Amino acid sequence: MCLNKNLARKNIVHIVISIWSLPH
Repeated sequence: MCLNKNLARKNIVHIVISIWSLPH
């Protein structure tokens, strides 16, 4: 449960960074 939450959080962070870094 904790591992799955950590993986999902890391995935979200990666997506956010990718989207945020795309326009710049």
